Amino acid sequence: MFLSHRRARRLKTPRHGAASSLRRVLGDNRVRAGAIFFAGLAAVAGMFSCQEGPYRESMELTAHPARIGGQPVIRVAIKTGVSKANIACRSALRITDDIGRCVFEASGAEGGLQASSTQAGWFVGGRWIGRGEYLDIEATDGTGLSDDGIRVDGVGCGRKVVLARESRLSTGFAVVAHIDIETYLAGVLAAEVPFERWHPEALKAQAVASRTYAVYHMKLRAAELYDVDSTTMSQVYKTGYATNPIVNSAVNATRGQILTFRYRVFPAYFHSTCGGRTEDVSRVFAYNSIGPLTGTACPFCSGSPLFSWSRAISKERLAAGLREAFGARARIGTVLSVETIPPLGPAGRPDAFRIRHSLGELTVPATEFRLAVGAGAKDLPSVHLSEIRDRGNTVEFVGRGFGHGVGLCQYGSNALAVSGRDYRQILAFYYPGSELVKLYAL
Repeated sequence: MFLSHRRARRLKTPRHGAASSLRRVLGDNRVRAGAIFFAGLAAVAGMFSCQEGPYRESMELTAHPARIGGQPVIRVAIKTGVSKANIACRSALRITDDIGRCVFEASGAEGGLQASSTQAGWFVGGRWIGRGEYLDIEATDGTGLSDDGIRVDGVGCGRKVVLARESRLSTGFAVVAHIDIETYLAGVLAAEVPFERWHPEALKAQAVASRTYAVYHMKLRAAELYDVDSTTMSQVYKTGYATNPIVNSAVNATRGQILTFRYRVFPAYFHSTCGGRTEDVSRVFAYNSIGPLTGTACPFCSGSPLFSWSRAISKERLAAGLREAFGARARIGTVLSVETIPPLGPAGRPDAFRIRHSLGELTVPATEFRLAVGAGAKDLPSVHLSEIRDRGNTVEFVGRGFGHGVGLCQYGSNALAVSGRDYRQILAFYYPGSELVKLYAL
């Protein structure tokens, strides 16, 4: 799911308003749960993100949040590692630097302005404007602006964008959109599931899971450049859906609702197809196991195109993927064989793979093996394997499911909704022991 987190960031892109309140209410792990508990309280290739990543975070469950006045703003990395970007906006815009000075203003930039970062500092529209750590770009009029307000390289980013240098030694920067979380969720639902044919209750369950995931990472990554990526490294986010009636119906029906466990927010993972059983989080993400993410039998996703599959991958491609992923660690010769290393987990997924090759032997954690080989629907959809067959120059993998297998199974969720379950029942099934709570209402 997410995870190319950069630890111990010295720079934090600024938040304002409700987001600051969110940090305050989530930030004190010493607050007693009883003092803050409140009543009333989540196709195939290109369709589901499955939230893939290196999986090396520590799970820091945050204190049960107190209700805040309004929805927070989430920082979404639209691009990372770039040295220039085209900024366009129909509205007037203002650019300030990291000490609050206005360094550039324009009555409109419909044709676009190039912003670039060099060793000499920041340039906008060909003009040098300073050496700061970041630039804060904000639309200053146009009350009707939606998620398409400021456009960066053609991608709508809302009313505010921050260009943040990724390190002092590099000219690369991240393009970070600051978006109201409910607007963000509309774009996530549009990207994560086939919303036009998905059952409304499944869309509501997805909205709560995605909101929980987002709120968790707003706390976890508060000291980093951004909260979430807009790709499969977090949850996929698409702009242009802020007014879509289908996704907004699901978002609005669950507005402000998140999942907690024992008065703590947790990362509500989800994936496309579990293949019969969801997986314990400790077997995939190197976390300690917690109740809602221990895994459960799921006989509901058999309608997925990737419920069962086989993939033939050349040994040459396997070797190349491993070399690229592990570099000097992997002196990989010609691949001779691939096998799973027992024991298998309850869901049938192995802990690791053993690759025998002409220069020796390599043992690779199962998830890292899949990422090295390719985690897409046309590559190795999951590590839930029933058989590995040597076919000479290729290795055939026979398996089930699509994604890491932790948390909510999207195809299973939709099948449960079609059978008459509401989103609360769906969430209780895939996150057993969790509580549905309301963080904000406005």
